[in-house]
Amino acid sequence: MNRRGMLLASETLKMVLALISLGLLIYLLYSLYYSNIHEKEFVEAQATMDKIDELIEASSSGNISALSPKDWIIFSYVGSELKPNQCYSEDCICICEEVIDDLVFVKNRQVNECSNEGVCSVVSNLKNFKNIEIQSGGKTNVEVLKDELWWEILEK
Repeated sequence: MNRRGMLLASETLKMVLALISLGLLIYLLYSLYYSNIHEKEFVEAQATMDKIDELIEASSSGNISALSPKDWIIFSYVGSELKPNQCYSEDCICICEEVIDDLVFVKNRQVNECSNEGVCSVVSNLKNFKNIEIQSGGKTNVEVLKDELWWEILEK
């Protein structure tokens, strides 16, 4: 009887260790997958920001189509509002994922998301514009407008 009890405890321990190992393996695979997807989206966001920067550096208005990554948002940060770290207290455009920013105990989540996981570019004399969601399939087109004094980005 005592021997059966030892055998049961041994088998139970093996089962628990197997489940813990399986859980760690699943976590590792999920982490690698998420990291790969996020890196791809970051590169896509950087390419979109490079297109916008090219127009601004050339000091000309123009249209940009087939923006990516999908479901990310183009934000404007102007004036005295709190801005992402990359902006150094200057007006800027950022492309990052949208987060819920109205939680009671956590403030400035969107600014932190753009600081940590987004792509930003400083633009002098930027006019505040409505957030633009980048839709799947290249459906989002924007127009970069140069007024006499201001830059503005509008969804087309």
